[in-house]
Amino acid sequence: MDEKFGRILDTLEKLGLRKNTLVIFSADHGEEQFEHGFIGHASTQKGGTMYDELIHVPLIISMPGVLPEDQTIETTVRGVDIMPTVFEVLGIPVPTYFHGESLVPILKSPSEAVDRTAFAASSYRGYQEDNPTKVDDLMYAVRSRRWKIVHDVRHGTQNTYRLFDLIADPHETKDVSSERPEVMADRLVRLSSSVA
Repeated sequence: MDEKFGRILDTLEKLGLRKNTLVIFSADHGEEQFEHGFIGHASTQKGGTMYDELIHVPLIISMPGVLPEDQTIETTVRGVDIMPTVFEVLGIPVPTYFHGESLVPILKSPSEAVDRTAFAASSYRGYQEDNPTKVDDLMYAVRSRRWKIVHDVRHGTQNTYRLFDLIADPHETKDVSSERPEVMADRLVRLSSSVA
């Protein structure tokens, strides 16, 4: 991927378009490679998860002369923030109905950035649902830099919740929901407002 992405940037440079082209590289999902006993993602195997290897995706934004270069930002951001960023970088008024927030302030002042709470959702089978009009097996996640709550819904009624401390347990191996009820309560509120 590095080589292919580099070819795109080299071509823009050769054509004299690099300095006035906004380049964004990202993905809609990752792939699990047996980190949790599964391979692929929801649509490939008719079974999915909300582990970070699936929902924590790369995001590269570049426009020389307009955005700062050569920096890595650790702040949690969201896919929904990409479109407002595009509008702001290009000088187009950002519509009020956009759900995300521009990343330009974070790109220009990363030390002042505040983590954003990210939301993810999917059915267990992705686009391979047998009957897309009757999907009742769903999964949701709300993630910040430290905490992630995962909500699994089976058959429309069976609800389970797991809470992960991503700093102490970056591989998401231990559900700490019973040990951290105050964090669990806060995350449930965030989850409810995200799903609503």
